[in-house]
Amino acid sequence: RKTRKKRFVVMEFYLFAVLLFLPTVFGRDATTPKYVIDLDLPPEERWAKVAEDYASDFGALLLQIEEMFPKDLVIAVSDLTGELDRYFPYPYADEMRGIVKFAGGNFTLGQVILGNLLYDLTAYRKPKKHNGACTSIVAADKHGFLLHGRNLDYALSNKLRDMTIIVQFKTKSNPNVFTGTTFAGFIGILTGCKPGGISISLDERDVGDWWQNAMSALKEGSNGLVSLLIRDVLQTESDDFSFVSAVEKLSSTPIIAPCYLIIAGQLYTEGVVITRDRTAALDKWYLNPDKGEWFILETNYDHWKPAPSDDDRRDPGFKVMNSIGRDNINTQTLFQVMSTDPVLNHKTTYTTIMSPGKAWFFNTTIRYP
Repeated sequence: RKTRKKRFVVMEFYLFAVLLFLPTVFGRDATTPKYVIDLDLPPEERWAKVAEDYASDFGALLLQIEEMFPKDLVIAVSDLTGELDRYFPYPYADEMRGIVKFAGGNFTLGQVILGNLLYDLTAYRKPKKHNGACTSIVAADKHGFLLHGRNLDYALSNKLRDMTIIVQFKTKSNPNVFTGTTFAGFIGILTGCKPGGISISLDERDVGDWWQNAMSALKEGSNGLVSLLIRDVLQTESDDFSFVSAVEKLSSTPIIAPCYLIIAGQLYTEGVVITRDRTAALDKWYLNPDKGEWFILETNYDHWKPAPSDDDRRDPGFKVMNSIGRDNINTQTLFQVMSTDPVLNHKTTYTTIMSPGKAWFFNTTIRYP
């Protein structure tokens, strides 16, 4: 009997261990690796650890990305390597060269350039099944703190989940200039938060044609990459930096591809969705808690137009937010909203919950819906 009981206990423990690891094996959520990017290092060395850790994964992803574009465009982008400093001025050209160097020859510089142009070359009007699909929410809680949630959804989500990382940018004088979520091998930022400053997320806006984005890329170079624009804003360290100055820069700087920029600041009224075309802001939709508009929610469609019936994440999101209410919104309940179908969907790569205010908070969860 003792032997039988011992076997039963061993089997019970083994079953518990299997169940414990099932969420990872079968999907669900996963923690996000974190790296520190030291801005005091030479640009070529900043991403060394990331490049070494993800060399093979990034190489495989780049091959998939190449297959998404016409061959002539891939060749044209590869030809930019000879004039890289013209299109990607300091320090970004050197950062990409460093990624290639420390990855040990797993991919070319031309492939890294193409990878970093992924959003800018794919944000155009295309069949729904190929669209990106993101959701961003800025909400004022009952204490006046702003919470910012975002789901990043993309057609390459199966591969991008393996590449998702948190990056904390630092200098000698500031251990946390800002923290962001990106993909290994990408030097820009689509989701980020500056302590005591602002938080920013980008949602895709699909208008126009791919060739318009390509022509804009050749004209603007890195000066038009919205992911580098977001990084520049979050990396700003000056006495006159503010929510207002950030909104102005993000509204007026020419970019390669249209997008939605969702921003939260320090004050309970400092929340905005900027609807961008390539040259300027088309619309700015502000938070207005004093009039009952305590949250703003953006997906991938102009907020003044109805959401399409075949991709309506907006109305379900509004419904859940209103059912929770301002008195009960916090980091946990906002995460629940971001986890509600169809806000969370098969394309969701990660969920970030952040807050730029006094109670600074940043957390990214890799999602396996």
